[in-house]
Amino acid sequence: MTITQIRAFAAVCEENSVTRAAERLCIAQPAVSRLLKDMAKQCSFQLFENIGGKLNPTEKAMSLLDDVNDILLRIDALEKKMSGDETDFS
Repeated sequence: MTITQIRAFAAVCEENSVTRAAERLCIAQPAVSRLLKDMAKQCSFQLFENIGGKLNPTEKAMSLLDDVNDILLRIDALEKKMSGDETDFS
């Protein structure tokens, strides 16, 4: 699983739309679809259900979301430290 897949998964969970997630991430919609498809291959369960034109995360996918958000917060903090934007290195 890649950071890009994790970011795409989180964005689609929040937006309930691949198109809106792609716009938010500033990447093409087919790329987001491919990222989710590749991530789904690594899971032993379905990630999303299409209900009324909206992509809704399954219950099992929602169980991943807290961990995904924690990972993304840590990655963002690490990127800030690496770029010198963060002065607290404790």
